Amino acid sequence: MTTLGDKAIASLVKWCHREPWDERFQELLADHLAPACEEMDVDPEELPNLLGPQQFGNVLGCVYEDLFTRVYPPDDANIIDEYLKRRGWKESAANRRYLQQLRDSVMSVWEVVDHIPGREFRARDLVCGGEPVTVVDKLASSMVRRWDRIAMRVMPFDDKMRISGAVLPLSFQVAAEIIEDVEDLRKDLRRRLRRVARQEKIDPELVDEVPLAEAVLSQSAPLVSGAWLEAELERRSEAAVPVCYNTDRELLVCCEVRFPLADAAEPERVIARLDGIAALNRRHDEVTRWTWRHDRSGGEDRGADDAAEVPAPGRLLDSRDELGPSLGTVRLEDDELVLDVNSRERAARGQTMLTQALGDLLGTPGVSEKTLEELMAERHEAAPPPPEPDLPEPDLPEPDLPELDLPEPNLPEPNLPEPNLPEDVKKRIITEYMDRHYRDTLSHPIPALDGKSPRQAVRSKAGRKRVVEWLKELENHGLRSADIGAMPAYDFTWMWEELKIAHLRE
Repeated sequence: MTTLGDKAIASLVKWCHREPWDERFQELLADHLAPACEEMDVDPEELPNLLGPQQFGNVLGCVYEDLFTRVYPPDDANIIDEYLKRRGWKESAANRRYLQQLRDSVMSVWEVVDHIPGREFRARDLVCGGEPVTVVDKLASSMVRRWDRIAMRVMPFDDKMRISGAVLPLSFQVAAEIIEDVEDLRKDLRRRLRRVARQEKIDPELVDEVPLAEAVLSQSAPLVSGAWLEAELERRSEAAVPVCYNTDRELLVCCEVRFPLADAAEPERVIARLDGIAALNRRHDEVTRWTWRHDRSGGEDRGADDAAEVPAPGRLLDSRDELGPSLGTVRLEDDELVLDVNSRERAARGQTMLTQALGDLLGTPGVSEKTLEELMAERHEAAPPPPEPDLPEPDLPEPDLPELDLPEPNLPEPNLPEPNLPEDVKKRIITEYMDRHYRDTLSHPIPALDGKSPRQAVRSKAGRKRVVEWLKELENHGLRSADIGAMPAYDFTWMWEELKIAHLRE
């Protein structure tokens, strides 16, 4: 998100591939990527394709920046110190200062408090605490929204606060998990240091004066990027079409092979030869359709009882009908013979089978393919709207009512909105609806608040903290929805005031 120091960083990245830094980089790369990949059963080499160049570049940048800040024994070696000592004369004074600040930085979890697009934004460190700081960055300030959670390195530079190049957007849940993990590490470090202090006859209370959160963060970059990576892989796996295989453990691809019939071919001759193929079964009620099954008369059996495992990750789909497993179908259509199968390998085997049996009756085949993703997209587009329910008219007896002499009712005309409303009217109607919805929500149980309503939860200190996070997440999602035009922007200020926690909004 920043261009400051880009040239120096590019030179430093090249320096990383010298020994011993290359070996140390590879170790850190495994620390950052391996746990999430193992948890999600993903080969690390697949990450560039799974994440895309920008996302993978971000997480790779986190690994490089982690290396830039590391100090290695026995002589406290640091790659930036070494680079500046040997090549620093080639860099501008500004770039040298930038690298020195980057060397001393830590990656933490930050909360965006507000922003001026194209100029700057204010953010609060949710791990180390303290007052919000103003970060100068034109691009980042245009992309962030209030209450965003971001993993980034914020560092002073020429009387201003800047961010480094590696930035990871976090969900509220992932950010909370990282903060909790870092806090657990901080408490554990505090216990160990106090134990050592007592052994050395030093006042244990002096440990509390040490910035332990920063010390933990200096070693926790793999924890942060690993949490982001696992959440991103999980999100993509839930949205992706599953990888499927047929019973021959072949990747599922729907293939259609069309053979034009030769000029001299007659349907009767084609049917007779197809009936002579042992692996094809024509049902008694079908004249021009055959099922391709495993040929168990001899040769290799590639059926579903094969002991080979399904490639991971993947799902096995078994094609069968009432008579058993099926490899595909063959049908005769006018002047074409059509083979339908669900893998490229079966398409090739089926072509060989049909060509050998009907070679002089068939022309050159044409093959078309559709992946599972393409089929699902087509079905989604072609899906008709749900039909209107066809309910029978109720057969009710005519009511036996006395005749009444009633005056004509004087009812006002219903005030229904016109179908083509001005934008300001639409916004007002939606806002009024959301006002009613959220006013009702304040009195109902919320799972994120341990099953309490917001009005109940704010009565305790811990409950108020959860309500603040809940409101921030509501606001942040509302801003993001407004960005894409899904909903007009909504002002949540009244909810903070209604719950008497407006002072906690900053």
